[in-house]
Amino acid sequence: MSPTYDDAVVVPYFDIAQKYGFANYFFQTNQGPSFPAHQFLFTGTSAPSGVGTGHKFFASENPSNGSGDSKAGCNSPADYLVNIIDQDGQENTQSPLRPCFNHNSLPTLLGSGNWEYYAGAGTRSLTSIWTAPNAIVPICLPRTYDNQCSGYDWVNSVFFGPKQVLKDMGVGGNPCQLRKVSWVIPDGRWSDHPGMKTEIYSTEIEKGPAWVASIINTLGGTTCSDQGIPYWQNTVIFVVWDDWGGFWDHVNPETAPNLGVQNHCPGWGCGYTHGFRVPFLVISAYMAPVIEGPPPQGYVSGDTRTPGGGEKAPYIHDFGSILAFIENNFSLTIGDINPQYRFADFYAPEFQANSQNIPLADFFCNAPCAWQQFRPITVAPGAPQAIDFINDTGPDTDPDNDAIDND
Repeated sequence: MSPTYDDAVVVPYFDIAQKYGFANYFFQTNQGPSFPAHQFLFTGTSAPSGVGTGHKFFASENPSNGSGDSKAGCNSPADYLVNIIDQDGQENTQSPLRPCFNHNSLPTLLGSGNWEYYAGAGTRSLTSIWTAPNAIVPICLPRTYDNQCSGYDWVNSVFFGPKQVLKDMGVGGNPCQLRKVSWVIPDGRWSDHPGMKTEIYSTEIEKGPAWVASIINTLGGTTCSDQGIPYWQNTVIFVVWDDWGGFWDHVNPETAPNLGVQNHCPGWGCGYTHGFRVPFLVISAYMAPVIEGPPPQGYVSGDTRTPGGGEKAPYIHDFGSILAFIENNFSLTIGDINPQYRFADFYAPEFQANSQNIPLADFFCNAPCAWQQFRPITVAPGAPQAIDFINDTGPDTDPDNDAIDND
C-alpha cells in the first residue's frame, strides 16, 4: 500500500522521536480544555488567586457567555465567565468567575526581559484562550478605559505573531534575539487540531508538523549565539499538546505512580488533576544515550527498554515537569512560583516521587557530556520551510476551534 498524504505530513514527529526524545508517560496536568491548560503551562495553575484553600480550586473550562464563543483574559467582556471546579471534582459548588487572575507565574521568577510569549496574530488574540498572559493581572495590568493590557512585561514580552520566533533566530537576516525562555503558540493553519469549523481539505491546513520542524531546523542551523555559545548548544525545545483532545487512551492517570486522581482528599488537585496522556517531544544537543541501535534512534522515556523503566518514576511527567525543569535550569528553586501554596512546578511527578529527581532529567546525558551535532528534521516533499512561514500572508486563525466549538 502506498503511503497516504497524511502519512507524509506526520513524518517530522516520528523523525523527532527517532533522532531525539519522546515521552511515553507524559500527562496533561489538568483535565480541562485549552484555557486552563495554557494557564497550567504558563503559571502552574488555573486557580483564580492561588492562595489559601483557593489554590485547590481551578478554572476548569473555556470562558463563555453562553453563546458558544469563548474569550479570556482581563480585557474580555464582563459577561464571559469561567467555571470553577472544587477539590471533589464538582463545578456547581462555586460561582463562575471572570478569567482574570491575580497570582504569580513562571515569568515572575524569570524576571523582565528574560522571556517571550509568541501568541497568535489574529484579531482575537488579545482575548484569546491561548494567550495565557492576558489572564494574569501582574503581567497584563488591564486598562479599563480602552480594554488593553499596559504592563511592562506585556508590552515587552508578549508578541502577536508566532512566526516572529523564526525571525528572532536569524531567519531573513533578522537579528538574533531569542530570549532565555519562550512559549510559542501556532496559528490555526499550522496546528494539529483535528476539526475546523469550515469545509476545507486537510492538505490545506495540516502544516503543524512542518511548522514544528521549521522551528527545530532553524534553531539547529542558525549562526546565532548567546554569549558566544551557538543557540543549538544551549537550547532545548519542548513540543507538547495542550490537551488530550477527547481521544481515548488506555493508560489510566488514576493508577499512574505519583499522579493518581483523588476524590474527597485534602491535597492539591483532588478532583481535577490529572488528565490523560499527551505527546511530548524533546529536542536538544545533550540527549540521553540511545538504548540500542545505530543513529538516528532517539530516547524514549518510560519505554520498557529504559533501565528500570516503564510506567514509574522518574519516567512519569506532566506540565509541571516543564516548569520545574526551567526553574532548575536557571538556578531557581523548584516550587517557588508560589512557595506557600504550591503550584504544578512543585507537584511535578518525578519531583514528588523523590525530591532528588531533577524533572525531565532522564532525557539528558549526565554532565559533563559532549554535545551532539544537529540532525535536521525531515519534512514531507513540498512542505513549507521556515522562509515560507515567514512570508505567509494569512489569514491568521485560532490554534483550534475551541473558541467557536466549546465541546
